[in-house]
Amino acid sequence: MALSWLPINLGYEERELLDHFICTASSTLAIVEPDKNEFLSLLVRLVLSDSSPSSVAVLQSALAPSLFHRNGLQADVFRFKARALRTLITSCNHSIESPTLVQHVAARMILCHLEMLEMSNDVSLWFYIAKLDFAF
Repeated sequence: MALSWLPINLGYEERELLDHFICTASSTLAIVEPDKNEFLSLLVRLVLSDSSPSSVAVLQSALAPSLFHRNGLQADVFRFKARALRTLITSCNHSIESPTLVQHVAARMILCHLEMLEMSNDVSLWFYIAKLDFAF
């Protein structure tokens, strides 16, 4: 079921992609069936918990496989992935607290999942992300 309201401001496209991730794309995550809904609920809470950089990184990392699942490999998938990686880098410091650490793990897990999806296309986005030069 899609979200009926959001505590954060998202544009129309991002809202649609988040709904798609929740309803459809998340089913591709390699999670044991009994825990799938609970895990998805945790990911959504991490996205919506606040507007911190680490929460934004989880959001951007979720939007990338959602777009990939919906429309295939395209430049916007690279952009979401690059934003997630850039946001993870900027939110790192020497004393990462527990909620931020959990958000980092979640974002990286989703990005690894996306990498596995991309491998089925014999294309690695890490190369293309470097070419984007983090210009966003």
